Amino acid sequence: MKYYILIFFLAIGFSLQAQAPNDCVNAIIVCSDTNLELNSNGIGIDDFASPGSNPPDCSFTESQSLWLKVIIETSGTLAFVITPESNSPNEDYDFAVYGPNVSCDNLGSSIRCSSTNPPAAGVPTLTGMRDSETDTSEGPGPAGNGFVQSLNVNAGEEYYILVDNFSQNGGFTIDFTGTAGFPDVPFNNVAAGTSIDLEECDTVAPLDDGMTNFDLEQNTPLIIGTQTGVSVTYHDNMNDASAGVNALTSPYLSTSTTQRIYARITNDNSECFDITDFELRTIPGPIIATPSDFELCDLNRDGTEQFDLTTTNTETLNGLTPSDFAITYHASQADADTNSSALPSNYDSVGETIFVRVEDISAGCFSTVPLNLILNPLPPANASVLLQCDVDSGDSTDGITMFNLEQAYDDITSATPGLNLEFFETNADLAADNPIANPIGYQNTTAFNQFILVRVTDTNSCQDVAQLELIVQPTTASLPSIGPFFACDIDPEDAILQGSFDLDAIKNNNYPPTLDIAFYTNLNDASLELNPVSGTDFITESTTLFVRIENANQCQGVEQFQLRVDPTPSITFPEQINFCLNQPAPSVFGPFGFDIYRWFRRNPGGADTLVFEGTNFSIPAPGEYRLEAISVFNDFGVTRMCSNSVNFTAAASNIATIRDIEIRDLSSNNTITVLVDGEGDYEYALNDITGPYQDSNVFENLPPGFATVYVRDRNGCGISEREVSIIGFPKFFTPNGDGVNESWQLLGVDQQFQPNSIIFIFDRFGKLVKQLRPGGEGWNGTFNGRPLPSSDYWFRAVLEDGRDFTGHFALKR
Repeated sequence: MKYYILIFFLAIGFSLQAQAPNDCVNAIIVCSDTNLELNSNGIGIDDFASPGSNPPDCSFTESQSLWLKVIIETSGTLAFVITPESNSPNEDYDFAVYGPNVSCDNLGSSIRCSSTNPPAAGVPTLTGMRDSETDTSEGPGPAGNGFVQSLNVNAGEEYYILVDNFSQNGGFTIDFTGTAGFPDVPFNNVAAGTSIDLEECDTVAPLDDGMTNFDLEQNTPLIIGTQTGVSVTYHDNMNDASAGVNALTSPYLSTSTTQRIYARITNDNSECFDITDFELRTIPGPIIATPSDFELCDLNRDGTEQFDLTTTNTETLNGLTPSDFAITYHASQADADTNSSALPSNYDSVGETIFVRVEDISAGCFSTVPLNLILNPLPPANASVLLQCDVDSGDSTDGITMFNLEQAYDDITSATPGLNLEFFETNADLAADNPIANPIGYQNTTAFNQFILVRVTDTNSCQDVAQLELIVQPTTASLPSIGPFFACDIDPEDAILQGSFDLDAIKNNNYPPTLDIAFYTNLNDASLELNPVSGTDFITESTTLFVRIENANQCQGVEQFQLRVDPTPSITFPEQINFCLNQPAPSVFGPFGFDIYRWFRRNPGGADTLVFEGTNFSIPAPGEYRLEAISVFNDFGVTRMCSNSVNFTAAASNIATIRDIEIRDLSSNNTITVLVDGEGDYEYALNDITGPYQDSNVFENLPPGFATVYVRDRNGCGISEREVSIIGFPKFFTPNGDGVNESWQLLGVDQQFQPNSIIFIFDRFGKLVKQLRPGGEGWNGTFNGRPLPSSDYWFRAVLEDGRDFTGHFALKR
């Protein structure tokens, strides 16, 4: 018979807990139709540790090994061919055969053995046993051709075959070619066309993870059929099924929505097995939505309401076809999961969380979601009475007036914030949802006494209705008229005439304290008691205020009085007046258009002193002053005044006193510095009284000669002047008769400035050729009437102020 086995040696190995076929005790049974896929790694335990077990006599050791167990069913020859899966010429498989009828702890010696190295021997990588061979053992290295003689075997005998992948490169196939027969393997008895795939609803929370419990054993009778002496185990991978390890138990919790399971069918006597597989499919429950909170109002205020649970079905089904699903309601999650103790669809509740179960009618799978039942209390709605004075500009005795219905809010709602009130004149209007359009300005339609309806709504849309009685009370008395009251414009510089009124003082000074007094800006507000005004600083233009007068909530009447705002003077006046100490005292005029002018001397830290009253004020002395302008009004039989003030300064100033002028001359940068005394603010000019004037009192780069300095007071108190002399001399002169530069003279001296100065002129040899005095025409370039030649000439100047200096100049012809 010919049997074919495919074996894989992979780097991924068994864990130590698994039964690995690299140990003799876990040898793979060779059956009549075996197809195996195994991972194997290493050598496992030392199979030759027992004294009665000898290593292969062809001298190889386990490196990447596999054990097979062969049970002989019918007598014949035992022969096989091992073919490496890889085509590499370096593949090297060794094997040894033990038996017959030995045990793993007493294997004895190998009866067939081959460890030939194909590359070394120059033979193909196949190895095995065949009838044509005569040797029973070969190798190692180049010895042998890879094959040894086959065995004659008898029914009932058992043999162990050790296969070792010395090169560790890959898997191999083993092809049994002898005539001996092996035990038959059990088979999958499921009828052709019959599926053993299992489907279950996802009933294990969470219900949307694709994991649920399966009874795997329900497939066992289908797989075994009529076979006897056969058992079935279930595994979650092929490796475990092949090795017969890590069997699964039921109920088995699947790991995903679809999962492959492997069933190992084992002959209990021969241990031969087969493997079949099937699929687990977890069917999810319907995809439904958690419904919104189901809220009702406690209409009877008894703490319970009937909820029609079916009203949430559409939202729960979330687009699913209603006829395909059964919907039930349950008080707990456990009841929903087991579909027990269903609640009626019309369910009386105080408010709670229940659970909705939606079951697919055809598949039987279900999903559950919570449903919150919320019972909201009704808002407070108390019957109330609203009293109003009969205030009407036309007829204050007809019982018809204006009401601010919202004033009843606190009474109706027990001052509960956040409620909405709507008012209706009749039940028909309430039914038609036709509320009063302007509740803060409602005029009653029935004189003196009228009932209307108030619908109170809270934030949960719960509503209740209360009755509001409107009572119009006639006014009973009047008080003497007051006013008008006056105030001056608080800001005369803006375009609005507004004054400040002390309403509290008006109230306290004109009405008895036993009355309830409130001021309003219009009759409608006074009637409705809307927007009262009060305080000590009420800002307004001229207007009429209305006074609502009540006594113990009884209407007394509505009065009115005027508030008048008079204009305050707007003063335009300079902040500074110049007071020249060298001139008569200045006079100023108050701005035109006012009735009274008062002039005050300001006293820091004390009261201002009145120094003059009138339009034209002659300022007596420099200092700080205040002008007060007053407008006088005489209408309404009342004389009153509005005033405004401005501060100004009479700034002292004076003409300058030139104390000294510092001159720096006879230099490349002649300068003068003007030193002055005085109370003024001064500016300076040179040679021209009209300027330009400068802030600095220093003039630089001045030519020699004479100059006039002007000092002007910026405040208009006058100009001081002084002439100055800047000593210097010409660098050359040209006495050639053309009328230009005909003579040479020292500059800055004359008959008025240092007239007693003397100038000596010398030729280049030191000979005195001329002696000069200030004020003359100077030297004309001659000596004793004869013209001197062009040359440099020296001079010595002895000034009246004691300075003595020399220099030189050129005579050019």
